[in-house]
Amino acid sequence: MSCGLGFVYFLTTDSLFIGSLMSILAWWVSALVLLKIMSILLVEKSNQKKMMLIYALLPSSIIMTSITLREPYQLLLVNLGVFAALKIYWNKSLMHWLTMFFSVYFMPFLHGGLLVFGLFILISTLILLARRRYASGFNKIKLVFLAPIFFLIVIMGGEAFINSSINYGDLREGLAVGIESYQKGGIQANFNSSASYRDTIKIKNNFDLILFIPTSLFQYLFEPMPWRAGRPQDIALLLENLLRAYLIWKGWTGLRRASGKMKNAMLFIFI
Repeated sequence: MSCGLGFVYFLTTDSLFIGSLMSILAWWVSALVLLKIMSILLVEKSNQKKMMLIYALLPSSIIMTSITLREPYQLLLVNLGVFAALKIYWNKSLMHWLTMFFSVYFMPFLHGGLLVFGLFILISTLILLARRRYASGFNKIKLVFLAPIFFLIVIMGGEAFINSSINYGDLREGLAVGIESYQKGGIQANFNSSASYRDTIKIKNNFDLILFIPTSLFQYLFEPMPWRAGRPQDIALLLENLLRAYLIWKGWTGLRRASGKMKNAMLFIFI
């Protein structure tokens, strides 16, 4: 991102306005991609309009994607990856493998954690294709044989990332130690921030890491809790979290009603 932004600044001028304008452009393209995703999933036009209204007016979206940050570009690559996966599965589009590899390749450059997400998209696409090709014989027994391959690819990808990274030195001591160090660094950096809702981190081994993941995910999605919402800003975040919980519930109920090819696609989206 920094190289691309530097090139644009070289052609124009190093203006925060131009940087913000580029972020808004990336958000706009990602919105168009989201519309195409909803069209593939046969979402009704009325629901598409509601979804785009939420997408455009969500406070965190406005704050994080309208200034010179990497988030709008991450969002664009995530949407492109999901869109490519659906086109490959739904329309057997070979050309969209290029879009897939483009998005997955550049994701880690914006955020190291997106490497895992990119691997998930690639492996999930292969599983979706296998389910479509062998729909009559793709049962739980075959899934048991595919699961080790899935984890092997993830582990190999993670190891390659750790061994080649110069910015994540703590990971060389193990994933648990690396995550604990990163989280503690975040707590220390936000020590005086009223938007920080976590004050202690203890991840000494893989068992602690397994317990930490669901707790951290819940806090990431839904903090602040109602009993912690004491400021006007907290109330706004609380309302957004309630909306997020409602959307997750609607996605789950829609998934339960779906069937066949549509259910496979919706399960991929939901995960």
